[in-house]
Amino acid sequence: MTEETDWQALIQKHLDGLTSDRESATLSDEIVKDATIRAEYLRAARVHGALGDETLALDLDPITEPKKDAASRPATRPHQIAAALFGGALIKLVGVGVAWSINAPKS
Repeated sequence: MTEETDWQALIQKHLDGLTSDRESATLSDEIVKDATIRAEYLRAARVHGALGDETLALDLDPITEPKKDAASRPATRPHQIAAALFGGALIKLVGVGVAWSINAPKS
């Protein structure tokens, strides 16, 4: 195995979060000292990040999401306002009816 391959393997291991503290420190020192290793690390990090973004995009694919029917969706804002107005009118009618029946003369 060449030294370049060792650095590539260590970079990939680091990007996957599998390096030890000593390996991370060694890689960090080499990135600071060597522009070639730094460029290789940045290239690998971009590829690793792009693959991670692509995986997230696949997770959000509408084909894999379960379809929601109209009954399981939460009420929208206009529906909430209409329900509140209807409930308020009903309570007002009941309250007025009770007050009217209390104040009405008994026959």
